[in-house]
Amino acid sequence: MDSSKNRWWLKKQKGASGVIDYVPVFLLVIFGAWMFLQAGLQLKYLDMLNRLQNITGKYILIMETQNGMTVQELEAFYHELSELGIEGGDIDMEGTTFWDGNIQYGDEIYLEVRMKVPYCRLLVSDTMRHIISMDKKEVSIVKCGLALT
Repeated sequence: MDSSKNRWWLKKQKGASGVIDYVPVFLLVIFGAWMFLQAGLQLKYLDMLNRLQNITGKYILIMETQNGMTVQELEAFYHELSELGIEGGDIDMEGTTFWDGNIQYGDEIYLEVRMKVPYCRLLVSDTMRHIISMDKKEVSIVKCGLALT
């Protein structure tokens, strides 16, 4: 018997290598791009939360040193929030915000801001369609301090 006839299955056949070999690589690239986009959207949301913490921290410091906020400072606060994409109707504020003359040195001052923050996420509705969902997520930030003057 001829040994070359018995080993026909070991020979490389023409055209066997092709598109099928690249399907796993293509799927890996698609999955990697999807994960990269999803992570980017989450990092954007976390960056917005960090900015909100910084803005409210700045205004609680104003409240500590001046025993509250003036109307102009409150408008500036709303303006800074609107620059981040938060609309005025989505903001609910409580606390010792305005100066009323009753706050004394050492009294507790607090600022609680509840707002609806833009939140994006990637949804897969079916195997061929991806959608970026633009929702709003409610966030509450509470800052406390003591009146310094």
